[in-house]
Amino acid sequence: MLYTPPNTFKGIISNMTGRPSVTWGTQLTPGQNSFPAYAEILGNTAYECFGISIMIHSGAYTGEARDILVKLGFDHAGATTYTDNTIANLIATNCGTPLFGGVSYYFPLYIPEGTAIAASASVNNATVRTVYVGVELFGRPTHPELVRAGSYVDTFGAVTASSCGTTITSGTTNEGNWTEVTGGATTKPYWWWQVGWGANDLSLTAVMYSMDVGYGGVGTEELVIQGQPHTSSGTAEQAVSPMLASPYYVNEVGIGGRIYARMQCNGTADSNLSTIVYALGG
Repeated sequence: MLYTPPNTFKGIISNMTGRPSVTWGTQLTPGQNSFPAYAEILGNTAYECFGISIMIHSGAYTGEARDILVKLGFDHAGATTYTDNTIANLIATNCGTPLFGGVSYYFPLYIPEGTAIAASASVNNATVRTVYVGVELFGRPTHPELVRAGSYVDTFGAVTASSCGTTITSGTTNEGNWTEVTGGATTKPYWWWQVGWGANDLSLTAVMYSMDVGYGGVGTEELVIQGQPHTSSGTAEQAVSPMLASPYYVNEVGIGGRIYARMQCNGTADSNLSTIVYALGG
């Protein structure tokens, strides 16, 4: 029998340091449906890394509809000339505090030693307030020959003019209909997937959503994400998207297909739902 040794990461680089706090990470002041200049959230990385976990949090306020997008830019030379939208338009509508879990994403992305990372945010509200971004980078693998990391992340379905995603209708007792987010055939291969959720609603209800992502053609969609959970809460209009490890996120596709999403919830859906899909390749 072939033995495959377990791989672990011995190095973690993060801007969430010190005592746990609801202000963990770096505070950003969003623009109103626009992105201000980047703010550095992590200085030069001490070693190469092979994945990044991102938590966006504390952007929710009672009685306010707050669609939020966050983008990350990288400078591999450790300076301040960031490659714009290295990871673009992460949707974090009404993201709750870390006590609730915030809105989290993970990408197995290769990040060279000496990289600086910055972030910027946009919100669909005249009162922009603030939001926090925390990151963890994973390096020093015990078995580097077993590590797979991508080189690019593409975003599908973002509507930057209103800091949200592509409009989608949730099903209740049945799955909602597939909604295309690509607007055309893909031109790159992908193997890792994430999906985000939004609801531009002044009063979120306490309901749970699950989201599927499909790739292919109309009526022949292949599931690449199944049942990603998202939660909205009637408490201070907070929304949560936990980062989970799932084999459905690792699904290889070629080029020439289209990307779709669908949604289902366990009650009365919130208003003005939207979605964005993220695909990593390389």
